[in-house]
Amino acid sequence: MKEAVSFQVYAQIINRFVTAIQIATRSCGGWFDKFTGDGFLAFWVTTGDASLKATVLRNVVEYARQQRVFFGELILPDLRLNSQNFPAGVGFAVGIDGGPTYPATIGGDLTIVGPPVVGAVRMLNTAGPGEIVLNVRPGQSLYDYQSRIWKHGEVEVTQEWRKTKEYEQQVFPVVSKDDSTTVSAFRKMRNRPPRGPEPLQAPPAPESPSA
Repeated sequence: MKEAVSFQVYAQIINRFVTAIQIATRSCGGWFDKFTGDGFLAFWVTTGDASLKATVLRNVVEYARQQRVFFGELILPDLRLNSQNFPAGVGFAVGIDGGPTYPATIGGDLTIVGPPVVGAVRMLNTAGPGEIVLNVRPGQSLYDYQSRIWKHGEVEVTQEWRKTKEYEQQVFPVVSKDDSTTVSAFRKMRNRPPRGPEPLQAPPAPESPSA
């Protein structure tokens, strides 16, 4: 932001980006919680057996892949044009975790709190530009079910050890063969009229992977 040529243009670009993220999150069954300045928090409620939860996680990963392409194809070029000294290595990274979370009112706004929120941020901090990284709980679930979810191997969930700020731990990066097919849907979204976020309500169940 500090390198922006026009802060008004920067605000317009970010507004378009966040508005599109809000629409995309709601359209695939998620809850858009908040924009944090250099990121955002969204969550999905999951219930049922392990297979069903793995399917929901698959939808979260597909959502993350789509937002990554949308950012790279339709937002990043505009940020570059409006920057006088654009830094290298900028990309849309995603951290995902899952587990019990709890609705809480903070400063008059309803949000969620719990270990998965912290875990998702930790995964984000280990991710490189454009990378999607899952924590152990959701990562192991997708790792075990991936051959049933992605039939043609277009996405692979791998596992490795990485250092975090706290300790070294196992993480599950997502490797995609081709994300180019997700671009077209977001080109249409570019000209949609802005929509404000729907009011956040308490989730019906405590299990929710966070992205």
